Amino acid sequence: MSPYEAALQWIMSNPGSGSANSLAKLMMSLWNSRCAFAVSECVWNLDGARSELALRAIERYLKEGETPEFNRVCEQIHEAHPRLWELGDAASRAKAQLREKWELEDRRNEDEEQN
Repeated sequence: MSPYEAALQWIMSNPGSGSANSLAKLMMSLWNSRCAFAVSECVWNLDGARSELALRAIERYLKEGETPEFNRVCEQIHEAHPRLWELGDAASRAKAQLREKWELEDRRNEDEEQN
């Protein structure tokens, strides 16, 4: 069984558990940067077997990138955990807004220095 299928199986058979949520966050973070969670948030509560599974999934993703199997599994995880997607996306939007604010502040400071 691939690490993606194993992660999906664990997530679906352990709904609401911390390890299932962590693996779901990890898979969705690999799948789309709009739903990016910190690695520490994705692995902090995993036991040895789930940590190994997370490493295998990351390693395969690094070697193969997005494959049809990976995309299919992540679609299923997304459908099962839409609120995790919302949470990750909200964090990404908040970061983008903060970056825009900083850019405006930096431009204002540069303009003030030039005047």
